[in-house]
Amino acid sequence: MALQTSGPISLNDIHVEAGGSSGTTASINDSDIRGLIGKASGATMSFNEWYGASGNFAVGGTEYTSGSYKYHVFTSSGTLTVGSSGTVEYLIVGGGGGGSTLAGGGGGGGRVRTGSTSLTAGNKSVVVGGGGSARVGNYPNAATGDTGGSSSFNGISSAGGAGGTNRYASPQSRGGTSGSGNAGGNGVAPADAGAGGGGGGNSGVGAFASGSYDVAFAGNGGSGTARPSGWITNIPAAYGGGGGGGAFWLSSGSAGTGTSGGGNGGAQTGNATAGGTNTGGGGGGAGNGGSPRNGGSGIVVIRYLV
Repeated sequence: MALQTSGPISLNDIHVEAGGSSGTTASINDSDIRGLIGKASGATMSFNEWYGASGNFAVGGTEYTSGSYKYHVFTSSGTLTVGSSGTVEYLIVGGGGGGSTLAGGGGGGGRVRTGSTSLTAGNKSVVVGGGGSARVGNYPNAATGDTGGSSSFNGISSAGGAGGTNRYASPQSRGGTSGSGNAGGNGVAPADAGAGGGGGGNSGVGAFASGSYDVAFAGNGGSGTARPSGWITNIPAAYGGGGGGGAFWLSSGSAGTGTSGGGNGGAQTGNATAGGTNTGGGGGGAGNGGSPRNGGSGIVVIRYLV
């Protein structure tokens, strides 16, 4: 039952709401008491901040408690129901862009944002962006992978990555730009062969392709961002990497490699791989006859002290 919303409030009242026994020793700086309003150790606090506070500060998503923190993990869109005011940390990742075929560029990685935000009581919408679909364009049709969906929480948004292009699009065989704005790599597309650039990552640009009609080397995806230090391992280890470009050639070459959840490109008639689920990684581009793949979906993770 939540604490009262007005009138006198005692430390013992707060202690009991946090799960303690009435009359036992408690301090205003105890982690469970601070956790009711999302305060860090040693922070300045006033008793009226506990008005309406509940032992369940928030409910929603898949919940985990690890060490001094409670986590709410959203792998699809939903609602976080907040019982009282407080401060939370967040990880918000947009969806990755889709790859393309025929020396296709890799998809760009979704933007990765971390930080803290203040919440008031009520229902808070959580939006998790989907991965962009891969697109196939056979001769002589242009094709560009779809852009990944944006993820958002409490007015904070992370854009999805853009899709890669094929050899008949303009620009040719380029990797998609990441949601954070890092460019995808340029492709090479001589007659009847070529290689796609790597998709841009949250933390780095995609690599350029290189080569010629005989030899074609696709670009690797740009670097993403590691899971925040000290956060639970129930969530992916890295996010927002670009997808690798696809390649086809006359004599030799190679496809690009994805990073931080980005999918690998396909070589010759081989299929690419998709961006990792809930990583926001870009999908891999394909070479000649293989299938490009979708970008990975995003994720929203919220944590606070308990």
